[in-house]
Amino acid sequence: MSELISRKEITAILKDMKCHKCKQGVFHPTVELSVENTNPKQWQHRCTSCKYEVYLTKVYPLIEYKEKDFMFADSLRFERNPNEVSLHSTKT
Repeated sequence: MSELISRKEITAILKDMKCHKCKQGVFHPTVELSVENTNPKQWQHRCTSCKYEVYLTKVYPLIEYKEKDFMFADSLRFERNPNEVSLHSTKT
């Protein structure tokens, strides 16, 4: 299947949302990745420093490419294994 996917290198920007409460950390999705079914949807995020929780309409971190934002595919999957280590997990 991978032979059907073409790949090329691009230059993109990784964007994080800074915590407005502590000004130290950034917001990343919670392991549970709770979603509010609003329009648009809102995903639960937790500050990497003070643990403050918010719901945001985009899943951070995200990639900006040609002035458009792209969310990571693993962030949008609804059934996540809390023991799985991913880009967004704080487990090591």
